[in-house]
Amino acid sequence: MSKFLNERAVGDFLNIKGPFGKFMWNEDVSEKVFCLVAGSGITPFRAFFEYFIDKKLSNPIKLLYSCGYGDNVIFEKELEELVEQIQNGKYLLSITRDPKGMDRVRSGRIDAPYLSEQIIGFEDANYFLCGTPGFITAMINNLVELGTPREKIKREQWG
Repeated sequence: MSKFLNERAVGDFLNIKGPFGKFMWNEDVSEKVFCLVAGSGITPFRAFFEYFIDKKLSNPIKLLYSCGYGDNVIFEKELEELVEQIQNGKYLLSITRDPKGMDRVRSGRIDAPYLSEQIIGFEDANYFLCGTPGFITAMINNLVELGTPREKIKREQWG
C-alpha cells in the first residue's frame, strides 16, 4: 500500500473501505497479553499500547516483533517509548536478515524454541498475532504444540 500511495500526486482521490476486523483486546477477558508480530503487522499493536498507557493498566504484556532488516522496523523508537511507559510491558525484536547496525536485537526468526522460552509466565495469556499468512500459520502451530488452547489465539493477517 505504501508504494501505491507514494505513486499518487497531491489532490488525487482514493476510494477507501474499512476499517474491518475484530482484532481487539478485552480487558474483562484476559489478564495477560502476548503479541506475536511480523513486519507491518505492528500497526494495530501501537493502539494496544496506547490504550494500556491511557488506562494506566498494569496487566503483563509482551511483544515479540520480527522484521527482515534493522532499517525497516516500523515505529522503532515509538514502540520502545510506549512499552517503557507500560508498567509490566516487555518488547523483544528479532531481525531475520540484516540488523543494519542495530545492536540490541535478536538475530533469526521467531521459532518454536525461542517462543517456548518467551511464553514462560504467559501460558494463560491471550495471544494476538498479526503478519503474513505464513507467519500466522507457523505461530499458531507453535503455540498449539506448546499447549495453548486455540480459543486463546486471535489473529489478523494479510496477503
